[in-house]
Amino acid sequence: MIRNVDRATLLWMQHDGCVPADGRVKCRRQSGGCAMPRGFVVVAPFLLAATFTLTRVGPAAADDPLEVAQGLGRVIAAETFCGLTFDRSAIEAFVEKRVPATAMGFISDLDTSIWAAQRDFAEAGPSTKAAICAHARRFAKAHGFVR
Repeated sequence: MIRNVDRATLLWMQHDGCVPADGRVKCRRQSGGCAMPRGFVVVAPFLLAATFTLTRVGPAAADDPLEVAQGLGRVIAAETFCGLTFDRSAIEAFVEKRVPATAMGFISDLDTSIWAAQRDFAEAGPSTKAAICAHARRFAKAHGFVR
């Protein structure tokens, strides 16, 4: 009998063309062998655990200079749009922490992001402005930009 096999594994077995043979976690494909090894059900949790252990997780893994430039550019553009005043030294510290010194395209990406955001904000309606400003204030407060 098939025991201790989760639904996802069974669905994968069916999708792969495998059908349970003799009620065991052993497959036979209607037109040949099964691609799923017999020990997969036992080994899969260990493979997942190893993947999560070896993968960098957290803020440092997400700090792509392009993403930082795009997001920061929109927040800086929101400063004037929302009537906020940011602390320049806090922005400098944010850039120092999040952007590698070797990221040559950061300034250009930041400039482009600010320009695009200013253009987008000019067309924003009142509800959009409320949402943009609410998040810009939250972000600025979380990172110490607001005086």
